[in-house]
Amino acid sequence: MKVSIIIPYRQCRGYLAEAVASCEHQEGWKLGKDYDIIVQHGDCGLGANMNLALKKAKGKYIKACADDDMLAPGCLEALYNFAEKGGYDFVCADAYNFEGNKKILDLSCSELPEKVNQLADHNTIHGGTVLYRRAVMPAWDEELWTGEEFEYNLRMASEGCKFGKLDEVVYWYRIHVKQKSLVYKSNDGDKILERIRFIRDKIQYQYLSCHKKIVK
Repeated sequence: MKVSIIIPYRQCRGYLAEAVASCEHQEGWKLGKDYDIIVQHGDCGLGANMNLALKKAKGKYIKACADDDMLAPGCLEALYNFAEKGGYDFVCADAYNFEGNKKILDLSCSELPEKVNQLADHNTIHGGTVLYRRAVMPAWDEELWTGEEFEYNLRMASEGCKFGKLDEVVYWYRIHVKQKSLVYKSNDGDKILERIRFIRDKIQYQYLSCHKKIVK
């Protein structure tokens, strides 16, 4: 099995069927032979659901897809081939931000800074685009309630995993009122500050002193 797709969720927000359908239709790949899909539902956070799904995964690589997002049709082939060719442990790429019936709002491009502390200071990796090599993946932090992918990518970078950036759109990131990250754009200043302070205190500050180079 080349890739295991994991769709972790706690509560369906009305988009799960679309997420699954996008994973079932991957150009040039056969479901059940080249890749499998694990829809992981549990009354727990992202980290715990990811850890539960990883125990079931059979793929050499892991691709996560949020229950409200979608994979581009050629996502798996593009990421897999790039990772294999470069010998990468971790591959990120670009994504379309969209709303409604695939109305594209803008393009979100991932960037790999030179060192871990630079990534900790400013998150430039679109978490939805990432493909991980299963053999080097640590367990996800089950205590985090926000910034889970950010912390995970920082941890992999600080542990010396080999990173690569693919200049292709592989992911569709949905903008809607129920998404957790929308709190940044809300008018509730207390919620905004709470999330920013949590990420700063519990995530960034743990890695700002790490100047290990991120290999491209």
